[in-house]
Parts: sequence; C-alpha cells; structure tokens
Amino acid sequence: MLPHRFFFPTRSRVSFLVFVFLVLLCGWYPAYQIVQHHWTLGWYPSPEVTLLMTSLGIGPGIAAILAVSLGRGSFRQELGLAAGKPLYLLPAWFVFPLLAALAAALSVLLGQAEWDWNMISSVQNARLQWPDHANFTQQYPKSGIAFWGALLLLSPIIWFIPAWFEETAWRGFCYARLIRYGFWPTAMACGVLAWLWKLPFYVMGYGYPEHPRLGLLLALVFALLISILLTWLRRASGGILAPTVARATLAGSAIFPLSLTKLYDPAYAHLQGITGLALLGGFIACAWWLGLFKSSS
Repeated sequence: MLPHRFFFPTRSRVSFLVFVFLVLLCGWYPAYQIVQHHWTLGWYPSPEVTLLMTSLGIGPGIAAILAVSLGRGSFRQELGLAAGKPLYLLPAWFVFPLLAALAAALSVLLGQAEWDWNMISSVQNARLQWPDHANFTQQYPKSGIAFWGALLLLSPIIWFIPAWFEETAWRGFCYARLIRYGFWPTAMACGVLAWLWKLPFYVMGYGYPEHPRLGLLLALVFALLISILLTWLRRASGGILAPTVARATLAGSAIFPLSLTKLYDPAYAHLQGITGLALLGGFIACAWWLGLFKSSS
C-alpha cells in the first residue's frame, strides 16, 4: 500500500514546487515582455533590456523568500543567512576575475580575438545605444580603461544586492533542500534550474547572438560549471556570503570580454565560450583532484 503522504504532499514539497514555478515565471515573463516590445537583445542591448537583465536576479530571491514563508521554515537555515568563514571571501573575490582574464588572454593567443585595451569599440557602441548621445558623450570618458580597476575591485559592492538575491535562491533555498542528496547532485540541480530560469533569453540569442542553438548547450555547461564553484564556496564557508561575492565579481568580470574587439565569436572566445569553458572545466578538475570537492559537511 502506498504511504499516506504520497497522496498528500508535505508543505515542504509544495513550497519547493511553488519556488520552481515562481523562478520560471520570474525569468520567462520578462523574456515575453522583451518580445512584445521588440527590445534589442544581442551584442548591444537596449537600455530597457540592460536594466532588466541587471535586476533579473532579484526574482529568484523573492521566490525563495515566498517559498520559505509558505513552508513555514526557518529563514536563517533555509536561505543560508550566515556570513560563514571569512577566509573564503578571498578566493570568492578573485577566482572569477582571474579565470576571466586567463580566458581572454587565451582567446587572444589562439587568434580568436584581439585586445582593445581602451575599450574604444565598446564605448562607441554604448554611446550609440544611449538615448541622449551628446550628454552621454560628455559624461562617459573617451577611454574605457578607467573602468578596469573599478569594476574588478568594486564589483562585489556594485552588484552585491542582485547577487545576494540570486544566491539566496540557488545556494540558499535550493542548497538547503537538496544538499542531503550530496554535493554533486545539488550543484547540478542548481545549475540546471538557473539555466532553465534564463532559457527564453538564450533561445533569443542572449550571450551567443550568432549561435542560438549552440548557445543553449554552451549556456548550460557554463551554468553547471559556475554552480560547482559556487556550491563549493557555500559548503566550505558555511553561508551564502562567499558565493554572493563570487557572483558579484562574475558580473564585474564582463570587463574582459568588453576589452576584446567585437570581431570575435562569442561561442569560442572569453569565459563563456568554448575556450573559457575548457579553462573552467580544467580548473574544477584540478580542484577535484586536490580533494576540494570531497563529501564532507
């Protein structure tokens, strides 16, 4: 005879299903709005899309908070609201910028891209997307080199809030519900869910505008590899502060692909291309060989 609870799902299961539904809604509905308004989504997105993509990560965090409220669980425990060990803030702050720099350098060495140290092409194209060209030109420096240090050093502060909301979902709520099944299943599940959350954007060419089909696979691999590192930071540090800082620096690491000319193919160059994915995979393989991902609480 089937157990009684099979027919009556527990409040915990219901809250997790509600969380998944809300997460998909938070990603798919904005994508629908982009299609409805014919906003630009590609190499140089429109200002509306830029603002939307910057704040998109807040949605999963709100979904996690609502799911915990529905399940009547402990916010501190289920959302990972703990600073954790401060020692792990150091690798969290530098791991993604260093990997992004190496990926960009490898892309140049392999002939996939060229350096644009002053980001002249990126700045010029950004001006064209701004509604008030003259005013933007006066406020924006002629050389983008001034942003290198600011984005790399201050990115955990600039993007902390959206990164915290997003990590509240993946390394908070999802981690608390799935870690009983082990490190690797948890990391993979969080990565797949994060990929599904942005799936409509990838279908429209986000990140890989010239490869709408291959981009789906590359985006999935990138989401899984990033999830492994962030889940490790969550488990090792004991809180979501370290993975939050790491995700914020990931946003700042966009300075490296922006410092390359736009003549490169995004499916091959920089951190989210095949070159960067191979670098990420190799880094994770070395970390696994050194025993960093061994199962331990």
